[in-house]
Amino acid sequence: MPLQHLRVEGKRYQGRLARRLVTTILLVGVVVTLLATALQMLREYWQELENMEQNFAHIEQTALETLANDVWLVDVERLQLQVDGITTLEDFCFAEVVDHEGFLLARSGGRSSGSFITRAWDLQFELRGISRKIGQLTVSVQISEINARLLKRTWVVLLVYAAVVGIIVLLLNALIYRLFGRHLEQMAAYAQGYNIEKRPAVFALDRIPGGRRDELDDLAGAFNYMTRNLSETVSALQAEIVERKEAEQGRQMSEARFEQLASAIDQVFWLTDWQSGKVIYINPAYERIWGAPVERVYSDPLSRTASIIEEDRAAAEAAFSKADKGGFKIEYRIRRADGEVRTIYDRGYPIHDDHHKVYRVAGVAEDVTERKRLARELQKLNEELEARVRSRTSDLIVAKELAERSSRAKSAFLDNMSHELRTPLSAILGFSQLLERDPAITSGMRQSLEIIKDNGDKLLHLLNDLLEMANIESGRSSVDEQPFSPRDVAAQQLGSIAAIPEAEGLDMQLHVDPALPAAVLSDNEKFRQILHNLLTNAVKFTEQGTVVLSLEWLPASDGRPSELVSEVSDTGIGIARDDLRRIFNFFTQVGEEALNCGAGLGLAITRHYVDLLQGTIDVESEVGVGSKFTVYLPVQIAYFQDDAGVDGEDGVSAAQGGERAHELTAEDLRSLSQSIRESLLQAAVELDGEQVLAFSAEFKAEQPQIEAGIRRLIDNISFTALVRLLEASLE
Repeated sequence: MPLQHLRVEGKRYQGRLARRLVTTILLVGVVVTLLATALQMLREYWQELENMEQNFAHIEQTALETLANDVWLVDVERLQLQVDGITTLEDFCFAEVVDHEGFLLARSGGRSSGSFITRAWDLQFELRGISRKIGQLTVSVQISEINARLLKRTWVVLLVYAAVVGIIVLLLNALIYRLFGRHLEQMAAYAQGYNIEKRPAVFALDRIPGGRRDELDDLAGAFNYMTRNLSETVSALQAEIVERKEAEQGRQMSEARFEQLASAIDQVFWLTDWQSGKVIYINPAYERIWGAPVERVYSDPLSRTASIIEEDRAAAEAAFSKADKGGFKIEYRIRRADGEVRTIYDRGYPIHDDHHKVYRVAGVAEDVTERKRLARELQKLNEELEARVRSRTSDLIVAKELAERSSRAKSAFLDNMSHELRTPLSAILGFSQLLERDPAITSGMRQSLEIIKDNGDKLLHLLNDLLEMANIESGRSSVDEQPFSPRDVAAQQLGSIAAIPEAEGLDMQLHVDPALPAAVLSDNEKFRQILHNLLTNAVKFTEQGTVVLSLEWLPASDGRPSELVSEVSDTGIGIARDDLRRIFNFFTQVGEEALNCGAGLGLAITRHYVDLLQGTIDVESEVGVGSKFTVYLPVQIAYFQDDAGVDGEDGVSAAQGGERAHELTAEDLRSLSQSIRESLLQAAVELDGEQVLAFSAEFKAEQPQIEAGIRRLIDNISFTALVRLLEASLE
């Protein structure tokens, strides 16, 4: 394009740019003018209303008593003079006085068309200490007069502001072209004549020599730098194209490895498009569990839900439709093509794009038919065992052997099952971690791996709980006392819990008593697990609000050992009063919200650890308000924060001679009356824990150690040990 033609185009563009800038400035000025005028008029309007209210108040304070006396005296002339005086006030157009029967005594002014504000006051006259109404004063203010004054002021203000804005706009228009417009024309001409194949001349602005350097000079320098490096950029782009091709090949290889991993797991991993409902990926495990080819799901996504039996389909479809609201967890039954019914536990998780909108849903479905069958069989076995024990109380030895055999079988079953599940789970988590380190995987695949890893971690946590439950029931759980810092453990646990997805949006707080020692002597691992279970439980059942972890120190006094008090409170859904006693039982969940929120082991393990450390745990809760769990642990001081001299390599002085919880013996039980021991034995034989606790509560005040020992045995479901101790005490 010729340079001359380019300059003409440049001038045309300059006019456009100037007009846009001027229009923008003008619009801003108009908006500012209108806002300023509106604010000023609003202030004056309220000032007018305030003056009117002051006039009303003046009438009420000065005229009512005089008018009441004149009405009582029926002095019509004085009444007329006073109402005439009222209408002389600014904007007051009408005033009248009537007696208690409505008869007109005096009137001044009138009310024409328009808006009015009217006030009326009763005229009271006190006679012999009794105040009575003898008339009424009515006053009206015409609003139209106020509005007319405000409108006149508005026009004046608008004209003044408009003149100021107009002058500013004209000055800015000329200044913009002088400072920027003409230079932009020169830059456009330079850019139009640029040829990438030739070395361009150095670009320079048409400016007065010797002037100060500014942003336009920097822009000219940037133009020159761009032309020098443009050829290098082209070469770099060519190299980047080669790298992208290699990256694409790596991505394809990574996807192949991912499909190989997904094909090896037993659960059904699926990925769908949220908008269309189309299935993007589903692994071959679907064919084994559903008994149908995966090609059918790709061609007809609704075929997956069509196999759900009629009784469960509505609930399943409702859960699927809410996948974008934070995901879902649901259990339903399907009917395979061969007619077999299987139970499926399905979980879905939303995946967000860069705009935080859900565009895909990933999930994992697993066949839990066999697991539920084993659970039912185990429950049936326990029920049959309990029925046999109750029906044969006379044969105590046989009943005890059956109960111990059932407990060993259950512990062995849980122990073996947990270990068998660990091996494939470790492989899944290991391959997921290896794939996460591959730089070629896409962000979508990384999110899918995060879902696999998250569910694997949850399953691993469940297996650890099952193993610990087996250790508890088999009596292999013990205490390992070591010095540790409760402050550090609390901060670590709160930080780890705050990082999980369920804690997103919650206010996680840590409150530490300044008197708390820097280190105490107790079981560090069990204290950590207690805090972890309580915090995890609080986060699970708190959708919004606050979760607070507090540590308090209670020094030893009056023969009571020093205690470390840990309190976890939340603003979650709360627990019903009738459910508070059951929440510490194994495999117990309360409330509809607790479905699919775990196996019901965390609080039971926590209660066992607290008892093992010779402590106590209390719970306070209100439905809809929240819950508070408080743990009291007797500990010994290892060292204080401000200790100058400490022993040992780590600077920790472990306290010696700490108090130990008393272990219940048959000799202790002999201190109870024979009738109490016989009642306790009968209740223990019948496996009635509540009745045992009720009997032990009768001597709690006199024998607290014995009551605590019996309670620990009942909490640990150690009926056999209690029966043996009671029998020995009765011999």
